[in-house]
Amino acid sequence: MRGGVDSVSKWAASGVVPLRVIPLDGWTAALPAGESRAAAPYDACLPMLAARRVPGRLRAALGFFVIDGKAVITVQPRGLRAQARFVVWEPESGVMRSPGLPVARPQDLQRAARRPGPRAARALRDLLRSPGDDARSLLAAAMVTLDLPGGELLGAAPSAGIAGSFVVEPAPRAVSGFDSAAQDEIALRAELGLDR
Repeated sequence: MRGGVDSVSKWAASGVVPLRVIPLDGWTAALPAGESRAAAPYDACLPMLAARRVPGRLRAALGFFVIDGKAVITVQPRGLRAQARFVVWEPESGVMRSPGLPVARPQDLQRAARRPGPRAARALRDLLRSPGDDARSLLAAAMVTLDLPGGELLGAAPSAGIAGSFVVEPAPRAVSGFDSAAQDEIALRAELGLDR
C-alpha cells in the first residue's frame, strides 16, 4: 500500500486477519501473521485479505496472493470511485475469468505501481499470458516487472523476523462487528432463498 506505517497499522487493526506490517521503499507491506479471527465461512485468511477494501488514503494498493494454487493479483487504484480489480492466473492455463470479479488489465497494475512506459505494460501482458507452472514464480516475476519492493516477502513465514516489522492484531470489536454483519447477511440470504 502507498500509505505510511501508522495508517496501515490502523487499517490492519480494523480487520479480522492479524498482519505483519513492513515498511518498504515508498510502500508499506502487510503480510498475514496468523489465521483469520472471523467465524466460518470467513475464516480463510488469504481470501479475506485479498477481498478486503483499502481506504483511499492508503491507495494505490496491490496485493499478491497464492490461493488454491492460483496466482491472484489485486489492484485498488487511487480515486474516489475506483473499484478493486483482480487478475486470476492458473498454472498451465494463464489468466482466467472469475465470475463476479472485475478483471484488472496490465495497465491498471502498471499505473498503480507507477511504472511508466509501454515496455513495462508489454512485459506484464506477456508474463500474464504465459501458461507457466508455478503461481509463486508468476507473482515474483510480476513484482520484478512492476519494479516493486518486497518480492522476497512472497511466501515468507508469518513469524519471520523482518527488520522494522511488527504484528498488528485485529481489534476484538472489529472481529465481533464483522461476525455479526456476516451472520445477518447469511440469515438474509437463507430467508430470501438465494443460497439454494
